[in-house]
Amino acid sequence: MENSQTFKLTVIPAGHGDCFLVQCGQFNLLIDSGPSSADIRLRAHALLVKALGRRQVIDLAIVTHYDDDHIGGMVHMLRSQSVKVERLLFNSPKLIQRFIDERTREEVRITAADACEISELLPPCNDTVITAGAQLKLFGERVILDVLSPLEDDIVHYGASMIASLRREGNIGALGRDPVICPTRNQLLAYPNPSKSDNSAANCLSLAFRLTFAGHKILFLGDSWPSRVSQSLPGDAVHTFDLVVVSHHGSQYNSTLELYKKVAAPDYLVSTDGRRHPDIETFARIVKTAGERDLTFHFSETNDALTAMFKESDLKRRFPEQGVPLVFDFSAAKNRK
Repeated sequence: MENSQTFKLTVIPAGHGDCFLVQCGQFNLLIDSGPSSADIRLRAHALLVKALGRRQVIDLAIVTHYDDDHIGGMVHMLRSQSVKVERLLFNSPKLIQRFIDERTREEVRITAADACEISELLPPCNDTVITAGAQLKLFGERVILDVLSPLEDDIVHYGASMIASLRREGNIGALGRDPVICPTRNQLLAYPNPSKSDNSAANCLSLAFRLTFAGHKILFLGDSWPSRVSQSLPGDAVHTFDLVVVSHHGSQYNSTLELYKKVAAPDYLVSTDGRRHPDIETFARIVKTAGERDLTFHFSETNDALTAMFKESDLKRRFPEQGVPLVFDFSAAKNRK
């Protein structure tokens, strides 16, 4: 039996997607579920089942947004009922449609096959859309989620268009890219900082939140726009975390100096297979704002693309062993498996 103060994050390898199991005592929280592509999905599911142990129950599943690399595995999990999911936190098409209708007084029809099916298989426990400023108290009010994204105005402006144009990504991570070599930490300090930003409506509507349990804090950024999260972190104060889960698999379009000036942590997690992300610009922005702070970058996958990327870098990094997910055990003050 898990100790009531147990606080573990298991990083389920999900290819180019996200899948995180957070265990707070006896409370199991699943954040996203990886893509629908069979090879990645079946591997991720087997590792999730193993990580759950004797109690094969997800007390709360959170779907951050509609892209296949975050939602795809959940569709199959709910269809098969291979793992019991008690509750679902999800800004579903119906909730977004109702929110837009109430705000604009205009009827908007929103359809998205997988998103609609998920909310039919397991209706969301939230009765309205979850937006920045909301605070959710779970597990006898011991687990606190402070929502930082999306903004209410973004739901209105991007909700209908995002779902209408929903795309199924498939195995997009396998497309690959030219080899990318990450330089040393000192070289990153002088690395260019191009002004580029994400224009994906789906990512703008991604949930981002601070999770607090037993005195520890993790920042889950989903695929959120950094401008929205920066806006939700008040003032010029630096917000400290035990771990930051980097937005959009380390994409340069979802990181800014402004955001990372407000965020400090010893550990940064990038969920990626290295074939499309991460970008060097993201590491440069984190390094530039960290000063002399000791940093370690952790990755959800181990493969040739990622190891080659860092062959000339002196950045501290950690990759999982083949077939063994990374585990962060905050309750034992251990971040190494």
